[in-house]
Amino acid sequence: MAIFRPIQSQYGVVVSYWKVTVMNIDWHNKRCEVVLAGYYDEASRFDNKSPIEYRAFMFEGTEFYPTLDGNNVQETYDRLDYPIYDSNGNDINVFIDSIDLVTSDALQAP
Repeated sequence: MAIFRPIQSQYGVVVSYWKVTVMNIDWHNKRCEVVLAGYYDEASRFDNKSPIEYRAFMFEGTEFYPTLDGNNVQETYDRLDYPIYDSNGNDINVFIDSIDLVTSDALQAP
């Protein structure tokens, strides 16, 4: 599972392949921290190259979504289709309109 979303990194390199690498769920306080690792492309990821950049998000309160019986990683990718707000009310989600590489044939060769 991963998503495709070209984003220019802090180093000036466009990172296009993003994978959830950390998911810390605090069930008691209804908080979920998610970290996505960004690779240059899919081939770089499968060649065991290091991620170029990381992006972290915290889902809590009404944004908390994990369940005990669901696929929480897939739910994370689905959740990235919606705005994520910081404490000042700014949408910080750069992954809206990303392509889910599990369910999309958009990047497949004909």
